[in-house]
Amino acid sequence: MPDRPAVPSSFNDADGVPEWRLDDLHAGVLLDFTRLFRHAAGFSLYLMQYNDGAYRDRIIPYLNRHASAPTTLSLDAHEDVASVERRLAQSAADHDLIHLVGLSEWLTGAARPAKLRGFNYHRELLAEQAHTAIALWLLEDDLRAFALEAPDLWAWRKGVFDFSRAPTELVEPEQRPIDLESADLDASRERLAELRRYLAEHPEETQSHAALLREEGLILDRLGHPDDALTVFREALTICRRCELRRDQAIVQGYIARIYVDKGDVDRAIHLYEESLQVAESLGDIDGMAHTLWSLARIDLQQINRQSALEKLERSYRIYLQLERLDGICYVGRDLGRLLRDSGHVEEGVTILKRSEEGFRRLGREDIADQVRELL
Repeated sequence: MPDRPAVPSSFNDADGVPEWRLDDLHAGVLLDFTRLFRHAAGFSLYLMQYNDGAYRDRIIPYLNRHASAPTTLSLDAHEDVASVERRLAQSAADHDLIHLVGLSEWLTGAARPAKLRGFNYHRELLAEQAHTAIALWLLEDDLRAFALEAPDLWAWRKGVFDFSRAPTELVEPEQRPIDLESADLDASRERLAELRRYLAEHPEETQSHAALLREEGLILDRLGHPDDALTVFREALTICRRCELRRDQAIVQGYIARIYVDKGDVDRAIHLYEESLQVAESLGDIDGMAHTLWSLARIDLQQINRQSALEKLERSYRIYLQLERLDGICYVGRDLGRLLRDSGHVEEGVTILKRSEEGFRRLGREDIADQVRELL
């Protein structure tokens, strides 16, 4: 194993040091890491919290300055714990600092608990085979899950280093989105032109850029250009994945799935919705869970899978009642009430439909309320 170089006394006293491009509040966190890393020997575990993938990639070179032979391993979402252990062991032979990235995608899905348990149970094997420093880069929710579901390995940590960025203020166009429900065609076209001008002048891949692309896609879809909307949504999805904006990614996947449904490509839509549901569940985003369950239930209804639709609608409806989200209660209740009524549960279905009718009137949607009234 190569010897570790001495830690520079400042951020600018070594050859090849990049210009300082990090948030000032992270200078102290960076120094805390280097002090610990300097005195570590053999296997050592560092837990690195972040919330911006692009910013994480800017931090890593600063950390690497204090290692002789650093490297970065990116996980494939489908590989198992044994594969990760093998790759770490192989890299440990030639590297004194290994950054493990892609953990958030790797921990998404039904295998999440098993992967965390695998890390926990194999901790001694990992420490024996990977005789080096390992930095695990984790989003806040995954860091919390790591502490709860891999507690023994968590106890071996040298430290937790928070490189999360403070929330940024919304850029000016984000502060005044149009209401697509009420905007006329002229207003929609005007907003579309405004978004395109701003995005052309600000091509940086940021959360704001992805959010404005989402709005552009929604407008295009409403104006009757689903293929153009799909292109824009895919661009937004690329940014979300690159910056590891998991909740935003799930939202965009839902928009793409809806277009696939309209095009008749139901299998691809279901795959995206199920992936979005897994992300929402892993983040504890119950609002996102409720909406995605409703979307999947509507596909079940189209395919006459009534029992599957009923289970998803009932789960979604319970969540919206818990959240007291009137719009969700109304829309999901309309589908759930009609399904219950048609399945022979007339009294329960009518009760839910009446609640939806009343809710739509409170929301000022007299047109939909009248439609629900006709169902009664």
